Amino acid sequence: MEELKKSQTELLEERVEKLKQENGQLKKDKTMYEDWWRKADAKNLELIEAMKSIGTIANIIYASAKS
Repeated sequence: MEELKKSQTELLEERVEKLKQENGQLKKDKTMYEDWWRKADAKNLELIEAMKSIGTIANIIYASAKS
């Protein structure tokens, strides 16, 4: 019975260790994906500003062509 308890304890300890490793990897992955989202958001803001500038330039050209 003592051996069985020890065996179960060892199995549980191994499982805990595996879960800790998996958790560590998931934290790294989360950080990586969050970094990608920040970069994508920054690029999207740059694109929005560029589109606004293009729209302003197009309106100026249209207004001067009208007159």
